[in-house]
Amino acid sequence: QRIKPYINFIANCRPLSVSMGNTIKFLKLKIAEVPPEMAEEEAKQQLLGHVEAFARERVLLADEAISKLTLSKIRDGDVLMTLGSSHIVKRTIIDAHEQGRSFRVIIVDSRPRHEGKELLRKLVKRGVRCSYVLLNACSYVMKEVSKVLLGAHAVFANGYVMSRVGSAMVAMLAKNANVPVLVCCETYKFSDRVQTDSFVFNELGDPDDLVCLDHDIR
Repeated sequence: QRIKPYINFIANCRPLSVSMGNTIKFLKLKIAEVPPEMAEEEAKQQLLGHVEAFARERVLLADEAISKLTLSKIRDGDVLMTLGSSHIVKRTIIDAHEQGRSFRVIIVDSRPRHEGKELLRKLVKRGVRCSYVLLNACSYVMKEVSKVLLGAHAVFANGYVMSRVGSAMVAMLAKNANVPVLVCCETYKFSDRVQTDSFVFNELGDPDDLVCLDHDIR
């Protein structure tokens, strides 16, 4: 009951994602495993150790393993496409560049956040050759692409992937062009939920981010 206000605070900041839900379940499980006779300070240190181990093993080491595996798929001369900005995709691209692979990246971006601009700045700063297009130009540049790298919000039990808006369009265009799509996702984002559509669990944002109406109509 004591951690419920903190969970509610996080939920009020933004809707609970699959990764946030899995992390909260992990923390509740470790709290339930604490012996009642254990001193409070010792219990806190034990829980802190579990949280640090979770972050190290399920996030940091997982990102490293995913980067190494994806790196083996990247060849010299490849043209990689990615959508928006994913930290694991960014790490993979930077790792490949630092290992001397010669390739080019096409960053596809879309409204409302235009997250790809930040990824573009970071990759160019590292010396990676990049191109930047909006989602409506994706079909035009797909003929140049050899591989598509996507991040993920969650992977469901039936194999469906939930990711940022536009991911399904990019994946379908890649399939139509016979371009392989690689999804980079840590296991803490796996969900036992099953979803067959792209609407039920969508995170709702501010509609004014897409269409700002002038209410002063005369």
